[in-house]
Amino acid sequence: MRNDKFYRFRDEYLTFRKGYDDFYETSRDGTKFFVDLRDLGSLFYMSDDETEQHFFIEHPNKILEQRLNSYFLGRHSRMNMDLYSPYHGLTHFFGSILESSAMFGEVFHYIKWDQRQFDNTEYVLPLSFDYINPETMRIVSKRKSTIAFQQKYSWYGRLQHRQDEEPIRTVNFEAWEIFHTSYPFGGQRSPVQVSMKLLKPVSDFMKFMLLSAEGQTYTKPRSLAVERARGKTFEAEKRKQDLARAETRTNFHLIMNIDGVMLTRYYDFFTVARYKSDKYKALSYYVKQFNEQILKPLAEKNSWKHAPILKIQGLITDDEAWEHFNAWSDGTLSDDTFIQNVARAD
Repeated sequence: MRNDKFYRFRDEYLTFRKGYDDFYETSRDGTKFFVDLRDLGSLFYMSDDETEQHFFIEHPNKILEQRLNSYFLGRHSRMNMDLYSPYHGLTHFFGSILESSAMFGEVFHYIKWDQRQFDNTEYVLPLSFDYINPETMRIVSKRKSTIAFQQKYSWYGRLQHRQDEEPIRTVNFEAWEIFHTSYPFGGQRSPVQVSMKLLKPVSDFMKFMLLSAEGQTYTKPRSLAVERARGKTFEAEKRKQDLARAETRTNFHLIMNIDGVMLTRYYDFFTVARYKSDKYKALSYYVKQFNEQILKPLAEKNSWKHAPILKIQGLITDDEAWEHFNAWSDGTLSDDTFIQNVARAD
């Protein structure tokens, strides 16, 4: 399927070659990374009131500023109903990008720019952000700067998805047509890719439970696998799974939240501070990319002298999270104050 600019279907050969098939599969399995990715996807989610409270767009022209805040951050209306669809607002959109980047490392959205009338004034605005399958995308760089993008299918993808005998062609994009983001914490590999090796202890525990149940249910004959399971203990196998899940949550920059892993008081507070710090760093990264890739081109397309700037307000910052933790570890901040100012902070 193709829209007016790009192709929407996956390239099965490229997904296989890059290992994306395994990533897709883990995202749908509740015993693998489904819960972790879901938690990332909802990490920044805010109601309309919370979004208006914690985000604002600044511009010297106050009338224009009010219109931009209404369009990009305001409640759903006929003006902006398709802007972040199918996501509810900007923060939910950011969360969906974080979830995808945790699988593939990079995320690409096609920006549909067009004229839209706002209070009897014509503006060129982004009307929607459409997801593009990452295995099909290429970055065109010059001197380490992105100057363009390409959507390019493999020979297998082109052969498999010929549309009405029309060949699948390479699609070229200008830099301002694509909203391109990476996993905020960098690294050569995504959290899913790094955590793939941790699936074995998790799946081994599930197999152990099934084999143990079989050994208790049936008498003779028993398979060698069942006999091996009878020689293991539930506590030891569950411990292996819990440690693997805790490491996975750490790889995803999430709170551990594993019942079987008891933390020291110090490390418990440390993980909360780290989580809040990482959450703000990730959100700041997306705000920066939004300013550079959306609001700056917006100003250029409308010949505005000053570019609008998306800002965050009223959220605990990464520096503040660590300042509170250091004060708590020094004994100058009580447990209750840390919990109130950090753990329960927005």
